[in-house]
Amino acid sequence: ETMVSNGQGTQEIGADVLTESRTEMWGVSRWAGIPASLFLELCAGTPYAYAVYSGHLKGTLKLSQKEVNQISSLGNIGLYVSIIGGLCFDRFGPVRTGVFGALCSALGYFLIYFVTRKSDIDIDVNTVALFFAIAWQGCSWQDTTAIGTSVKNFPHDRGAILGLLKSFFGLSGAVISVVAAALFPSSDEEIGGEIGLLLFLSIMQLLLGLIC
Repeated sequence: ETMVSNGQGTQEIGADVLTESRTEMWGVSRWAGIPASLFLELCAGTPYAYAVYSGHLKGTLKLSQKEVNQISSLGNIGLYVSIIGGLCFDRFGPVRTGVFGALCSALGYFLIYFVTRKSDIDIDVNTVALFFAIAWQGCSWQDTTAIGTSVKNFPHDRGAILGLLKSFFGLSGAVISVVAAALFPSSDEEIGGEIGLLLFLSIMQLLLGLIC
């Protein structure tokens, strides 16, 4: 929070108010935030694409189906425990929250990609699950940023905005599936070797997260 003078004393202004005033100063319409939020939701929904490459992950790391399910379950803890991202949004505003989410998610996906490149690494399944929890925790911060910002920008149309954003959140898995089929046709095969789709997700999270 920042202290400002109003001629009769001082007043505290939260990070979200400062962000709104800067947005108006830069002449950026609140409507510009909609496509940015939609792209953030596409990034935030990437955990739904786990099934696209889980078979390849199973073959590359020589996992059992139980371990594949365990990784998904522990990763979901990172995705749905999003209270920290919400507190950060209230304290520091959408920009810092979104940037941290992008960095966190990109790091997690890159670590997963890295261990699939090193077939000689004997890595514990819980470590892989931790990497997924890191990646998907970042996704929750991006989701918080998109929703929090849009709701504040459109206080009288919150229902429509939330419905639109959550549609893109859910469609993210389908979008990633199309990308995987077009650019990474081996992602769903149970074969050894690196999973290029994971590197793509890492780069996508970083670029779109920082741009939006």
